[in-house]
Amino acid sequence: MSVELTVSKKELSGELIRFTLLGIFNVGVMLFLFSLIRYLQPEIYPALDVAIAWFISYLTTSIMAHHLHRKYTFSVEEGIYKKSLFRAMIVYSSVMILSTVSIYVLVDVFGFDDFLMAIILNPITGLLNFAGLRLLAFEMPLLEKA
Repeated sequence: MSVELTVSKKELSGELIRFTLLGIFNVGVMLFLFSLIRYLQPEIYPALDVAIAWFISYLTTSIMAHHLHRKYTFSVEEGIYKKSLFRAMIVYSSVMILSTVSIYVLVDVFGFDDFLMAIILNPITGLLNFAGLRLLAFEMPLLEKA
């Protein structure tokens, strides 16, 4: 017995392209929010300030991204919205925690520029999110071959 995907490689590559295009938009919104929060927030401790700004902007745009990816990337019309949102937030939260700790360490310990680290972390988190969303939140149905 073997298992095969019900989504073809062509469909999967189309999803990845749509995910990337929506991701570019989402990253723009996220970096705007990140920069706005960094500009407006009082300085307490530089790396902590960066981590807080990252966390807030990441969480906000994750909710927006879920809606866009559900509708446009994965073309999900059926199913319970709350269920996919819950699963998506598990994926987004896991990646958010990992990336928030990463940006804190990169800025505080290694002294890298916060905005540059936000730009570098975005494509990395994007790939992790795509894999997680595809496998968990908008799971691909599998067919069993006899």
